[in-house]
Order: sequence, then C-alpha cells, then structure tokens
Amino acid sequence: YAQVAEDQGHDWIEYNLEGQFVPDILPSGHEANDNHVEAFTVAADVAHDHGLRISAAPIRNVIENNGPAIARVVDIIHIQMQKLQDVDPSQMAAALNTIIPPLRTANPDIEVQIQFSTSWNPAPGLSLLDTFKRFANTAFSVPLNARPNAIGWWVQGDANMDIVGQWLTWYNATYRS
Repeated sequence: YAQVAEDQGHDWIEYNLEGQFVPDILPSGHEANDNHVEAFTVAADVAHDHGLRISAAPIRNVIENNGPAIARVVDIIHIQMQKLQDVDPSQMAAALNTIIPPLRTANPDIEVQIQFSTSWNPAPGLSLLDTFKRFANTAFSVPLNARPNAIGWWVQGDANMDIVGQWLTWYNATYRS
C-alpha cells in the first residue's frame, strides 16, 4: 500500500501489527508476530523508500516489550489505550509515564498518539462522553515527556459516532481556545 499512499499524495502510512493485519513471513523468513522489531523495520524501510513517514500501531504489550527498538525505526507510534479508558485514571497516567519516556529517549523526534474507543465501556458512573473527557484530561495531566502528541479514537461504525462530535466540541473549547 505504500505505493498507493504515495501516488495519492499521503505523507504517512500506518502498519498495524495485530494478527489479522500481518503477513505471516518476513523477507528474512521469520514470522512477523515473533519478530516485532524486524516487522516494523521492514515496514519503515518500505514507507521511507516511498517518501512516507510511518506510524507503528502494535498492540500495547508489543510497545511495552519492544517500544524503544521500534521507536528508533518509525516516525509515529500509535498506542491503543482503550483498555484504560474505563479504569481509575491513575492507571492510565502510570502507563503513560512508563511507556512514553523510553520511546522519546530512543527517538527524540517520535510522535506518540494514543487511542480511546467508542466501542469500549464507559467508566463506572460516567457517561461515555465524560469518560472521553476524563481520558483527555488524564493524558494532558502527565509530565511533558510522558504526554502524547495526539489523541484519536477507534470507531467501528457504531451508534456512538455522535459522541465523537460532542467530544471534539468539548476538546476544542477546552484545549484549543
């Protein structure tokens, strides 16, 4: 898809290292799911050969195990944090403080994006919209070296798309005005 992205004028492409998206065998003959760093290195080489930046979107445990080595070869890391959107915010803050600083040490230019999901449960006692607000507030409450560059959401075409618009209105009023 790198050639298609380049031809269409995109400036970056994402490689998701979840089982359903990964080719079984890398050029080295190794299996991608057992060789995360090699898989992202190959993907980054292809993207960079096409003049594209690359976003790595592995599942969070891959980042926890191999994050700095992956950060050295990619331009963006997309961390799936939706499993922490409905727990005590201190758990998410602790995860950001643990995961992001080593990525920035390995690659000071890395952009880090985190993701919540409209398909995940709201936090106990909160609406889904208030859960998203708390998610953003938590992400921006950690020290700068642990703070993501961007927040995104995973949407599966569900009825909660309306909430994304409400969250964006709140986000823009809260963080951009």
